[in-house]
Amino acid sequence: EAEAEAKAAVAVLAKLSAQMEALLLQAQRLTLAALALPISRELQALDEQPLRDSLRGAEQQAEEDRADLMAFSAAPNSYMTQAGEHLLGMPLVLEPFSGGEALTLLHPQLRARGLEEARAAEEAHAGAAPADEDESSEWLWIESVAHTVVLQLLKRVRSLPALSPRGAKQLAADVDYLSNICSAGLSLPQPELEELASLLSCPAEALPRLVESTSSLSADFARAITAKRGVFVK
Repeated sequence: EAEAEAKAAVAVLAKLSAQMEALLLQAQRLTLAALALPISRELQALDEQPLRDSLRGAEQQAEEDRADLMAFSAAPNSYMTQAGEHLLGMPLVLEPFSGGEALTLLHPQLRARGLEEARAAEEAHAGAAPADEDESSEWLWIESVAHTVVLQLLKRVRSLPALSPRGAKQLAADVDYLSNICSAGLSLPQPELEELASLLSCPAEALPRLVESTSSLSADFARAITAKRGVFVK
């Protein structure tokens, strides 16, 4: 009888543990979405018609405009600079919570990478002794926010109907800006952004070979981007 009661107690504890883990996962998922929300709002500009029309441009570009395109030096649009500022400020947002129990270790399902890989990257960046648990926790949260933002950007870029030569050059500047924020500002390089910027800025005649060399982006995604530029790669 005692053994049966013990088994029943263990079963209850296991059920409670599973429920608590599910609750923690949901709470962290909501927190992660809230942290990424200001950046997501800025990226919504890519869903709006004015920017889409600007990136698509005229169907036929006059010959005299081509010389202007060569001289066109794109600066990132304001929506992307605002998104970059929010992302760059993420360490300051999380810093007040990193010294105690308020910032719990991010659930494995929500991490951009495995814990050991994230720690190794952090140690390599610091060039020092391994970080403590609080620092690792903060690192995982920031990395997951960056990863979430990258996925949202890729989804929105893929939904664009078309890109004119000038529009592709402008979008490349936007993507490259965010890529620099991640790599230089946060030491979180995002190879998907680097490859996307290359697909947007590469000369049309070199796109087929570039599509073959992509590794972080899927070949299907890369072909979709070239098609938006009017280059159809098999």
